[in-house]
Amino acid sequence: MGADGVSPAQSEPTAMTVAQASATPRVTAVMVTYNSKATLARALAGLRRVCDAGLCEAVVVDNASSDGTAEALRAEQSWLRVVTPGANLGFGRGNNRGLVHANREYVLLINPDADLGPDALREMVAFLDANPKVGIVGPAIREPGHPDQPAFRFPTPGTVVRAALGRFGGDRGQLGEPIEPRRYRVDWLCGAVLLVRRSLLQRLQGFDPRFFLYFEETDLCRRALAAGYETWVLGDVVAGHLGGASSRTVQRPMWDGCIAEHYFKSRYYYLTKHYGRLRAVAAELGELGLLTVVGALRRVCGKPAKGRVKLRWTAPILEMPDPIEDEPPLPEPAHPEETAAEV
Repeated sequence: MGADGVSPAQSEPTAMTVAQASATPRVTAVMVTYNSKATLARALAGLRRVCDAGLCEAVVVDNASSDGTAEALRAEQSWLRVVTPGANLGFGRGNNRGLVHANREYVLLINPDADLGPDALREMVAFLDANPKVGIVGPAIREPGHPDQPAFRFPTPGTVVRAALGRFGGDRGQLGEPIEPRRYRVDWLCGAVLLVRRSLLQRLQGFDPRFFLYFEETDLCRRALAAGYETWVLGDVVAGHLGGASSRTVQRPMWDGCIAEHYFKSRYYYLTKHYGRLRAVAAELGELGLLTVVGALRRVCGKPAKGRVKLRWTAPILEMPDPIEDEPPLPEPAHPEETAAEV
């Protein structure tokens, strides 16, 4: 292992055929792990299939796991590159460290609890090839025992307030819409499986490192749109996902399946970044007030309390993630002749 915590893929032979090995992959898969050992074997088996099919090379960044994830990854160094920054950098910064080693035309961002087959990846690559104005594409994501992951509209200060109103808020501020079995444009998609142009990531300098967890993919899709690129979902292409596997290892208060501390800090930062501090403050305080009023009305009507009011008041209020001062810039790919030209 080098001094920078990077373990290069070794030269031992893999199960690839000679024909597959002779093809230059057009995709770099980047995976970030944190205490992911429970799902790692399944995730690596899926990633190995697409690598052995000659479709991609793999980089895995381990965010200082304490459950043996890093050791399990090092056993797979014959076919993937392992990056160990030595600290938990969060999802966005962890991916950025992996992007340093992404030198192919496309980057597959994939969670350690997700599974994408070779045919699905081929479909996604072919779609980006045929649609130069699409910068980000994702599949339909299927979770066992749960509805498929939806596609989303961008959150706004208004949707935060309407969600606090519950059934009195019209659309209730809900941003997710069930993915239809067709191909169409959306605002943003779950970051569990995304295929992104490497040139676009270079232009955007990857994820905003200040998002430790949550809203980083929302922000990425929004910045891609501002740069002239669209996000699409391929509803006829399916990936598997266990959903929140790493979050479930953390014993912290949860809000709608998310770690409350990181969720509310990231949301406030997102709203401030894209709508200004005044509207972000108004949304946060409006949510708190409405949740309190709705909770009081439930008690008056003799309905059981849901506990959301207390949780919201004890979660971060008007707080952002700490600024990141030392994040290195994303370098140009090492083999620029193998990456796509800017559209």
